[in-house]
Amino acid sequence: MRRIGAIKKQRRKHTAEFKARIALEAIRGIDTINEIAAKNKDDELERAQLERKVGQLSMEVDWLEKKCVQLGIPGRGRNS
Repeated sequence: MRRIGAIKKQRRKHTAEFKARIALEAIRGIDTINEIAAKNKDDELERAQLERKVGQLSMEVDWLEKKCVQLGIPGRGRNS
């Protein structure tokens, strides 16, 4: 039974380069499969945090640009 409003988890999409690197590491025995998976999870977590930060900073810049226009302060940002 499905919950109402349940969030569907997006399927991961990996590039061919990433898959090849993982396969080579596994074949060479550099890391175990579990270690490789742990690194992948760490990379995904870091990427998600950075994407959130970029979004937050973009919103702050937009807000500051809007306030500059309202106050008649000449802007030096992206839109000037």
